[in-house]
Amino acid sequence: MPAMNSSETRFFIGSVEQAAAGGYDPLSPAISVSRNGTLAKWRGKIHFMDLRVNDPGLKTYRTIFVNVLQKALSLGIEVVLTLPEVIPTVHEPPPEPPVERASRGKQPPPPKKPATPLPVVTFKDCFLAVPRTVSEPERYHALTVEECLPIIELAKEFGVKNVIVPTSRPGLFLDPAAGEEFRAKLKILAAAAKQFDITLHVRTGGLSFDLFRRINRESDCMLALDAGWTHLERNDLVAVYEEFREKISIILLHQVQPGIDKWGAWKDSMELAWREYQKRSAEWRAYPVEGDSQERQTLEGLAYDAYRAYQKTTGNELAYQGIFQGGDINYVPFLKTIRKDLEAGRELYLLLETVPNMKNVEFLARYLLSDSMAKPF
Repeated sequence: MPAMNSSETRFFIGSVEQAAAGGYDPLSPAISVSRNGTLAKWRGKIHFMDLRVNDPGLKTYRTIFVNVLQKALSLGIEVVLTLPEVIPTVHEPPPEPPVERASRGKQPPPPKKPATPLPVVTFKDCFLAVPRTVSEPERYHALTVEECLPIIELAKEFGVKNVIVPTSRPGLFLDPAAGEEFRAKLKILAAAAKQFDITLHVRTGGLSFDLFRRINRESDCMLALDAGWTHLERNDLVAVYEEFREKISIILLHQVQPGIDKWGAWKDSMELAWREYQKRSAEWRAYPVEGDSQERQTLEGLAYDAYRAYQKTTGNELAYQGIFQGGDINYVPFLKTIRKDLEAGRELYLLLETVPNMKNVEFLARYLLSDSMAKPF
């Protein structure tokens, strides 16, 4: 973090990079900076980047994460690491149905270069502890300490000082048993991080504040305040910030649509669409090569339709929208509260968990800048 005097900005603006693991982003449209231009494009436009390490144990994509870290640091972009919260799995896509022949008597269209079909990618949620209340535990992966320590060590290797620890999903709170599992694992990770002068920030979203208070007493972890999830869980943003302000240095900002039930329904619809694709794909792949060509073509078409339906369900319109966009959160009171703290000398990392858009920065500047603070860019 650069040294600052009283005339310099005290808030740092960041964006998310979560498509590094194979380039697969669990959200559509993608909120990752690499999916919206090269990192060099964002030089001078963001101060830091939240690099989401969706690779437990760094077993598959370590080299990619190292390259991203090296590139970011060479561009003067500070990096915050986030422990895994989804695991991507890549599946072979179905073939695109052949183009229908031109009507008789008409000139056939010129041949097109065959497009490489996008892979089918599914994402399994992973947390330090999976709530025992989930109805389908196979849809989740419980991270082990051994899968997280290599990421802490990667942070140490590149001088990263802040690591975010996701808790759960919005509204999916840790029950007492899961809370104890989470606390026990976090205690080990916090001890390892402390040796390297790294601070852990436990992120809201399925986190009860009673559990955080206990964690904070035991391990001195900070709180990463996800404004969108805090709002959907019916907590007042300003009240939460004021209560925990001394423990908050990272704030994640994104706009959400009202109703946490919609978020759950969206996740369920993706799961149903994926199962339908699995079924149709299995039928097509199991059909004998020497079987009826018309039947095989029909099965191919059904598999491709199911593939397109699954890709469509991944489109997210409920959250991760720009903070300047219409949604359920009125950010003005929250930003005015933050501004008072900035003017008093506090330093904050404001992470834009959205599709990168400079309108977000303009919105922040409107309510955060004052005569005593220079513009961030």
